Amino acid sequence: MVAVVFPDDCQTLRYDGLTYQMGLASRDSGVPYRLVREKSNWALASPFLALPVIDMSNTMEDSGAILREISSFKDMLDQVNEEIEKTIQRTREIESEILKLSEIEDGHIMTECELSKIITIRGFELEDSIQVAAISRASAESMERESGSLKINRDIIEKRISGKREKFILQCCEFQDDMTIAKNNKLRLLLSEKEALENEKQTVTKKITALENSTEELIEEILQEIHKSNSGN
Repeated sequence: MVAVVFPDDCQTLRYDGLTYQMGLASRDSGVPYRLVREKSNWALASPFLALPVIDMSNTMEDSGAILREISSFKDMLDQVNEEIEKTIQRTREIESEILKLSEIEDGHIMTECELSKIITIRGFELEDSIQVAAISRASAESMERESGSLKINRDIIEKRISGKREKFILQCCEFQDDMTIAKNNKLRLLLSEKEALENEKQTVTKKITALENSTEELIEEILQEIHKSNSGN
């Protein structure tokens, strides 16, 4: 390595179109200088400094060694620059991927918010449907109780009619034993009463049938409304 003499305020020098900078070691340690930028001829990098004094007393072989060393350093610098460019390019690619992932994440967050809103709305609709179903169920139970009460009344009426029928049969037997005008009048009265009871029975039966039909239709309508409400949800 050929020694190069720097002035005290010299930090860089130029030679053969290249610029070199001192390393971290002292100037007398023989540490090679680092290539900085291309220039022409030996010169200081600072425009305010005079040209350094260079000791060129060594042989041409030493000069060739310096040039080879300089060329080697230049190749190393080119390699480092290539690595830096690759690193910068990779950094840009990573930043682009991060940006894309951020956009995707934002989209997922928006989708999650929309789904949360839909779930909340569906929850309210489900609660409303449950309340409607509970009201309909209570109404149906009330109608069933009313229908049961009507059936009990019908059974009572049928028992009364059956008792009247048995009494009428008994009186008919007595009529056969003792046929008189009074008994004939009584028979006519019983027949009239029987006819009235039969008419009452038919009327009550019709009312019960109509009420049962109305109850069944109402229950069917309620069930259809519940089914439509559930289907709409």
